[in-house]
Amino acid sequence: MIDSVVCEERTKNLTRLLAELNTQKVLGGIVEVGVWRGGTLHHMASQEKVRTIRGFDTFTGIPQQDKANDFHGVGDFSNTSYEQVVKDLAKFPNVTVHQGWFPKDFFQTYDRDQYVALAHIDVDVYNSVLDCFHYLYPSIPFGGYVVFDDYGAPTCPGAMLAVHEILAEFPKELIIESIVRCQLVLKRINPEKAFPS
Repeated sequence: MIDSVVCEERTKNLTRLLAELNTQKVLGGIVEVGVWRGGTLHHMASQEKVRTIRGFDTFTGIPQQDKANDFHGVGDFSNTSYEQVVKDLAKFPNVTVHQGWFPKDFFQTYDRDQYVALAHIDVDVYNSVLDCFHYLYPSIPFGGYVVFDDYGAPTCPGAMLAVHEILAEFPKELIIESIVRCQLVLKRINPEKAFPS
């Protein structure tokens, strides 16, 4: 069993969201930032066999901290291994795992002009949540989801603050689709294309 700190309630919600994307025929792949040991990537890959699934992580722990808003410090969650995660997910041909600081280390390798039907942001700290969201958001199509893990977690007040700022910034483009224990899902309702065709 691959390690995950994401509870069953949250993984069931991810399963539901993946099914909804297929029912609604929303275009795009899946991106997860904050892979740790690959538990949620493995779960999503076991449910979704067609869409591309890409995971991004430093695999050296949390890379930055806003001391005013974050409890987790630099290096937390470093008890993982890029090589082991790649090995554990090798049986899923639609999954690719990338090592580095998202997004700055992936400007050359990450094709931003592909739709992202579901972005799973599990990075725990304020600045990282904002950085990941603002980089991925232009690729989220109408009907796509952004999933924020750690929303409301006592150890992640910065993550919750970042989500509130995002909601204030995009009040006409995003709605709260669901909230389960320490997980908030936003759905893009603005029908404009995410980027020029």
